Amino acid sequence: MQPDNQPSTRESTEQPATTLNDIVPPSGAQQDGFNDPITQLILFLRQLQQAALSPLQIQHRSRQEVESRESDLSSLIEHMSDDVQQGIDVIQSIQKNLSTSRESNLANIAKDLNSTRNTLNERQAALKSVMAELEMIGRQLSMLAMNAKIEASRAGESEAGFSVVADEVKRLARTAIEHSAQASNLFDLSSVNSQLEEVVENFQASNARTESEFSEAFGDVVGVFAKVTTSLDDVSEHYSVISEVASNNETAIERSRGKLAWARLRTGQAADLLCTDETESLDDTRAGISQLLLRDGVHSCRTFDRLESIQTAGIIRVAIEPSFVGLSFRKGNGEPLIGLDVEYAQALASYLGVQCEFVEAPWDTLTELLHVGRQPDEFPADIVISALPPSDSYDGVAYSETYTYLNWVLARQVGNKDINSLADLDGKRLGIINDPGAFILLENQGVRWHSNQHAPGGKIFLKDLIAYSDQSRIHDCLTEGVVDAFGVDMPIYHWACTDKASPWHGKIEICSDNLAGDPYYYCMAVAAAPSSYQLLHAANQFIDQHKKSTDRLKTEQLWQGSPIKHSLSYRDEAGNLPGEEELRHIWAAHQKQYRLNS
Repeated sequence: MQPDNQPSTRESTEQPATTLNDIVPPSGAQQDGFNDPITQLILFLRQLQQAALSPLQIQHRSRQEVESRESDLSSLIEHMSDDVQQGIDVIQSIQKNLSTSRESNLANIAKDLNSTRNTLNERQAALKSVMAELEMIGRQLSMLAMNAKIEASRAGESEAGFSVVADEVKRLARTAIEHSAQASNLFDLSSVNSQLEEVVENFQASNARTESEFSEAFGDVVGVFAKVTTSLDDVSEHYSVISEVASNNETAIERSRGKLAWARLRTGQAADLLCTDETESLDDTRAGISQLLLRDGVHSCRTFDRLESIQTAGIIRVAIEPSFVGLSFRKGNGEPLIGLDVEYAQALASYLGVQCEFVEAPWDTLTELLHVGRQPDEFPADIVISALPPSDSYDGVAYSETYTYLNWVLARQVGNKDINSLADLDGKRLGIINDPGAFILLENQGVRWHSNQHAPGGKIFLKDLIAYSDQSRIHDCLTEGVVDAFGVDMPIYHWACTDKASPWHGKIEICSDNLAGDPYYYCMAVAAAPSSYQLLHAANQFIDQHKKSTDRLKTEQLWQGSPIKHSLSYRDEAGNLPGEEELRHIWAAHQKQYRLNS
């Protein structure tokens, strides 16, 4: 698959494919070629070792992204800690200033109210004096009234007494008027009201100043915590990417540990066989090692042929990913595998006249299964038929002719009209399968993300790129909004988007045409060993015949809408990838060596 006529879309993350010429028997071993048991043992242990390393190598891309984000995460947390401390300092300052302002306000109010109280006390004392005068005048008036009555009874005798009484009443009346006016002034509290109004105004002004200071300080606090909130959003973003990848890395580590333990077990058993006493012949040692290798399905028999073994057993063991929706998956627990690759595998088995047995494993481990099983005492798979693009990143693999072509497209949530092409992903989060070819396709089209953001030629800068090895997540991550779009092989999303039985129907949709210059394509794969030549030859005969059949047309229409015609093959990829012709030469050389040794 070479989008835009670029070199191979796959990066070489492993050692170049092993050929027969690479195998050198140990000193003292019989020079009878590939099938010497001791040579086979060394090769098998090497393959176990490579199987232990390859999961970690496959995770290299996603791990780069995690390491870049972990560094930024550490820096973010450090800055966020500083921002939080700044917020604490501002709050403490507010508390101190508010306390000072409150004390000042209360002191001013107390002073103003004390002044008003003194005014009222003065008015009260003066009022008491005036009231006493008025009381005295009242008593005197009462006395005069009484005298007036007496004098009136004697009016005829003397007019002088009336004159005296009249003068005194006039004087008292004048005094009463004066004291009444004075009392009126004393009862006038308008000045006290003015004082109280001034107290209120002073309090309001002081309170307004305090409120202004508080508002300004509170604005600082809001600013600080806005920064913290932004930092938390960034932390959350980094953490979500790290957590999406971390589980894949943990699984890879567990697989590596298992393969290394297996290699240690077989190495110890082989060492025991090799450290025999002198009475045992080298032939006996070889026979013991052959039996040890057979436990894991490794044949050192010179005449072993994989196709013949398949036909004898009546079963072809096909390595396949069980969670590739649209390619190889189950609609429910306990149901059989269905999908485009499943139908091709079953059609091949039918062509060979045998039953199809699926060897289920994570997609990024399938080519390993051509050399070593999933665990000790389990045989390798015969063939891989599971969304496999030919690439020099796979070790010890020979490829069939292309059995299907497909587009590489974008998918989005239903109704999200903002995303229609790669150009719309600027600032967005994109998901892809953890496939080296997808990384290179994006890079070649100017897409940049966190770990390659400074690479030249960038035109589209993603917020995040999340590469998924867990195929069970590649639809849910889009419906859940973990990613804004997903870049994927068409069959993996076609059924999920269009079939009413799909749990994602009505939630996600294909939103682009092919984003690669040329279509993607899949090949079958066998071990690059002489024993696999006849099987690869038969697989190519099947592909040539099947592509003309109505069954193949139905398969293509069901799982990707319509078949795509093209002529790309493994020969168009970089790295001189081996196929049937190359395997035939190895097989012929092996047969010649066998005849010579016989």
